[in-house]
Amino acid sequence: MNKPGFNMEKAVSMLFPVLLAAVAWLLGQISSFQSRLISIESKIPILITEGGVIIDSPQSAAARQEMKDDLMKHIHDLQVRVKLIEERNK
Repeated sequence: MNKPGFNMEKAVSMLFPVLLAAVAWLLGQISSFQSRLISIESKIPILITEGGVIIDSPQSAAARQEMKDDLMKHIHDLQVRVKLIEERNK
């Protein structure tokens, strides 16, 4: 059954260190994922309240306020233009 020159015991003994290294790598990856998950879970209370409401960071609140101010300026400008066009057409 076995081919001449092929020794199963020799093949297994050669592959054993590779398999052992693969298992060790997998265990290391599992440990890494676990520590990353714990880190993420510890940051969740900072981002979301118990009621499920997202908490703003100061940077996003400032950026949103700046965007709102810009939009209000544009809206005001458009309102003035519409008013002028309406007055011209009278």
